[in-house]
Amino acid sequence: MAKKKIYKRWWFWLIIIVLVVGIGNLGNSKDKDVATKNEAKETNAKVSSQKNEEKTPEKDKKEDSKITYENFLKVAMGQSYEDVCALLGEGVESSSADIGGVSSKNYSWKAKGIANMNVTVQDGVIVGKAQAGLKSGNINVTLDKYNSVKEGMSLEEVNKILGEGELITENKIMDMGSSMYAWINKDASNCNITFQDGVVTMKAQLNLK
Repeated sequence: MAKKKIYKRWWFWLIIIVLVVGIGNLGNSKDKDVATKNEAKETNAKVSSQKNEEKTPEKDKKEDSKITYENFLKVAMGQSYEDVCALLGEGVESSSADIGGVSSKNYSWKAKGIANMNVTVQDGVIVGKAQAGLKSGNINVTLDKYNSVKEGMSLEEVNKILGEGELITENKIMDMGSSMYAWINKDASNCNITFQDGVVTMKAQLNLK
């Protein structure tokens, strides 16, 4: 009888040991599964982050490509700011003012390098626009050609003398409209001419020969 009791106790403790070891292994297995899942999540997060970082430059590139001289010309006086955003994307507000109950805001867009453009919005509509660096100078303007431009000439007449000009600024407030065009040579020598109501009213030149 004593041997049977000892035999039963031995089996009892053996079963307990097996259960404890089994539970321990199960816990370790769960810990490994959790660790594996966590590592997988971290890996997926890193991959997702890398993909987002890779996509960001492409997105910026697409946004930059909208700020072109061709799109600048498409911005028309009297358009709404929402129309401009549909063409160029959201602008950055650079200044605002409220004078005599008239609200004015300036929005800007940057292109590659130092090239940029901006618009002036008054009571929700575009009343002015300007650009710099969106078009590279490729004109051959001389001082003699510049001197041939006279007040009262139309843009078409001036273009026949100097070649096609580059629109720099345009404004329209009430019924009065004005614009400035530039002619820029490769060596940076240039001239600019201001038109009011479609005719030359002012001109200036820098280092033309």
